[in-house]
Amino acid sequence: MKMDVNGALKWAYMKKGGAGMQIIGAQKTQVLDLINRFGVIGNKTLFAFFEGAISRHMLYKILRFLTKRGYIKKGNIGPLYYVYITPGATGLVSEPMHALRTLNQSELVHDLRVADYIIKQYLRLRTKDAVSQVGFTTERELIDDDLIEQVDATSDWKRSRNIDTVKRKVPDGYLHIKRVDGRKQALAIEYELTQKSKGKYEEILKRYARMYAHDELNGVVYIVAVPRIQRQIEAVRSSRGYTLPIKFHVADRVWG
Repeated sequence: MKMDVNGALKWAYMKKGGAGMQIIGAQKTQVLDLINRFGVIGNKTLFAFFEGAISRHMLYKILRFLTKRGYIKKGNIGPLYYVYITPGATGLVSEPMHALRTLNQSELVHDLRVADYIIKQYLRLRTKDAVSQVGFTTERELIDDDLIEQVDATSDWKRSRNIDTVKRKVPDGYLHIKRVDGRKQALAIEYELTQKSKGKYEEILKRYARMYAHDELNGVVYIVAVPRIQRQIEAVRSSRGYTLPIKFHVADRVWG
């Protein structure tokens, strides 16, 4: 039996705060929770996630409400728009995370595309008969998990530096799949806009190979801006003798 949107959000969090539902209502909290998980998300991606659970008309009303109250802000890229969480929403979301005070404009397209890919794959996997459950973990959630373990959070400046440090060592997200036969799978998602150094890929693949060897990871999906990035990654994997499964996609073929 496939999960509905409510079930997906609950399973992804593993625990429910519920504070926001008492204040702004269940549907508004669900929408705010999704935006909070990614930090920023495109409107079409958000609509696709809630299709069949919340009507398009209601979603527009909810977004207007959340924007008017200052819980989210909107921005535009051409005719499309995106929304992002504000610090004012901290007390309303089910899982409060580090405050997103400003958007990194240089990474905006990257972040919107990653959210789009993860949601599309989540929706695709939900339709598979062999899959009983599917969920995902976002980069923002991974960063926050790491920050929680850092007991020394002295200043906003130091915290911002910590966020940047953690961001460089976590993937863009994970897809979690539970199959009807009971097998569980975890796939790391990496979207590479620019080519990293050989040493950096050695460091990244070493970490993934270790996780793969300990059954913590089943493979990596690399979406690359240009084919030469794929060649660099494959060369490193080959030189190190890693058996880590990697699936490659060229960005233009993913997003057209």
